[in-house]
Amino acid sequence: MHQSDFIRSSMLCRGVIVSISIYSLLLVTAGCRQKSPPANAPEPKPAVEERASLGAPETPETPAPPPPETQAGSLGHVETPSSTIEVSGEGGDGQAESMDELRLTPPPNIDTNTDTDTAAKPASETSDETTGSPDVGETMGEDDEYEIDPEILAHIQAQERAMRRIADTYARPPGAKQLGKLPDLWVDMKAKRVYVDGYVTMRRGPLEMFACPIGTKEHESVVAVFAKSSEVHAALLAIGAQSGTPVRWNPDFLPPTGQTITVWATWRDPEPSSAPEPTDESDPSSTATEFVPGDEFHAVDAREWVRNMKTKTELSKPWVFAGSTFWSDPEDNIEHYSADAGDMICVSNFTSSMLDVPFDSSADAGNLLFEPFSEHIPERGTPVRLVLVPQPIPSDQPAEPLPVDPTAPPEKTRLPIAEHSEPDAAKPDAAKPDTAQADASEPTK
Repeated sequence: MHQSDFIRSSMLCRGVIVSISIYSLLLVTAGCRQKSPPANAPEPKPAVEERASLGAPETPETPAPPPPETQAGSLGHVETPSSTIEVSGEGGDGQAESMDELRLTPPPNIDTNTDTDTAAKPASETSDETTGSPDVGETMGEDDEYEIDPEILAHIQAQERAMRRIADTYARPPGAKQLGKLPDLWVDMKAKRVYVDGYVTMRRGPLEMFACPIGTKEHESVVAVFAKSSEVHAALLAIGAQSGTPVRWNPDFLPPTGQTITVWATWRDPEPSSAPEPTDESDPSSTATEFVPGDEFHAVDAREWVRNMKTKTELSKPWVFAGSTFWSDPEDNIEHYSADAGDMICVSNFTSSMLDVPFDSSADAGNLLFEPFSEHIPERGTPVRLVLVPQPIPSDQPAEPLPVDPTAPPEKTRLPIAEHSEPDAAKPDAAKPDTAQADASEPTK
């Protein structure tokens, strides 16, 4: 009796355990069938298409995104998984139509200078600034263009007009040919002379040079001229002058060499009503009245305008045609003439001097030797014309007679007054109507 009851209880427990096992197996099998797609089920769409806007074209196959180096790419284009989009320098005006169609979420802005961990961050972990389009060097738009203040612009234009009026005070010297685009530099091939126009820029203070191009070293020069040093150099070569060598200090001092050049300063006194009266000491071109040249003519050796600060005497030695040097800009490998920076006719020694004094003359600020000889110099702003005359090179052979005496000062006919129909008119490229004088050379004295 008891044995049969035990057998029935054991069989009942076994049945329950088997039922539970079969039920568990059925549940596991059903779950696996739900995860496995049917054989004829379509392939799921790529994740990139899920981010595409409605109406985006279907892409059969989407390649894997490129590595960070490719995404950064070169400036001017951005590579996306489905196309290459051109980007202009104006902030994306040159984008292709595919950008409007795709409207993909832009990739993170990857900086090639950052480390790999930062560059590999997903877009969701980056800020709005880093998820924008790559910076391709946007240029300033029309609305952002810098505009010069009208008052400043008017002042600049007034200065330019004032300087041009000074430059146009005198007409072309008779018998000379103009060099350059503006009527400020001439050569007389027959008389062997170079003419260059300028104005008195300083009458007090230490000097490093007698003359410089405008816009360079007016604060250290007696005269500023309306021509580059390289242009005056070319003019001297055109009339046969021979350049030498600039000053040298290593290992020992060697003075500059070259053909001797006499420099004449010529000018006319102003009409009484137009005497220069500078209203701004820092701007010699600013005058109360316009300079109107009169009939009184002057021609002096330019050395009379330079005084030794110790001896209080005029500069005694003549200038020599040292010829300056050239330097090359390492960025563009373009050669530049050194004296164009200001060292045209110097009274202190510089390796960049075009004309220099043939003796040791310090260029140190505290040891400068010369100053303007103020009592000999007309008022600041006075238009002047410098005349450069090469002197004969000493030779054992008898020199050929020259049509014009190189030691004679320029005559009044070499400084005709320009005729203007209006204040800002340019100099005529012809002298005043006097054809006989225009074709004649200066008489030999």
